[in-house]
Amino acid sequence: VCSSDLPKEIEQGWIQLFDGNTAFGWQARGAAEWKIAEGTVKGTAPQTGMGMLCTTSEFADFELHAEALIEENANSGIMLRAPIAGDITADNSYEVNIYDKHEKWPTGSINNVQRTKRKMKSVGRWTAFDVVAEGDHLVVKIDGKKTVDAKDAKHKRGVIALQSWGVGSVTFRNVRLKPLGGRSLFNGKDLTGWKPLPAKSVYSVTPEGYLNIKNGSGEIQTESE
Repeated sequence: VCSSDLPKEIEQGWIQLFDGNTAFGWQARGAAEWKIAEGTVKGTAPQTGMGMLCTTSEFADFELHAEALIEENANSGIMLRAPIAGDITADNSYEVNIYDKHEKWPTGSINNVQRTKRKMKSVGRWTAFDVVAEGDHLVVKIDGKKTVDAKDAKHKRGVIALQSWGVGSVTFRNVRLKPLGGRSLFNGKDLTGWKPLPAKSVYSVTPEGYLNIKNGSGEIQTESE
């Protein structure tokens, strides 16, 4: 995302999963080596191994945007709702495949869910992936063209993972996510949904819609988890 677009993206609820400079919020698993430079993160795996770069937070329903540049013989994918620890596979997560030559699940497919009907070329160029995972509804678009529109309820929530596998490398940039299905915790009118713990503090809502705290220290908690 260009810096001039950030305020608008933030206002719309987008989170920059990859800040372009550090691995903050990410954790590597497996054999691949990941290098960050000039706003990108590049994964290179050994010929006999595979690696993942995973978010440290789990997500359930979301929109996800990522751009990928993959070399000819590399194999990659964007894993959705993957387990927070251990191995990540197309069986325990949703894999949006990035591998043009795959006979069964070419680029733009979700492995084991739906094969794309469009023939997409991702090798040697930046390719934009946009994914919506909302409940059991999964939609994938590549460069604005829909490749998957499917229903599947096997995986409810999990981490996002970037895959590096095979000979060659894959590079990602502009990885961002917008959570879906959120609701406001504070209605700006009263303390509905909140419970003050016994303490000196007194909590109230001002006419302007602010939560006011007075009379010393204390704590207020949401009633729901």
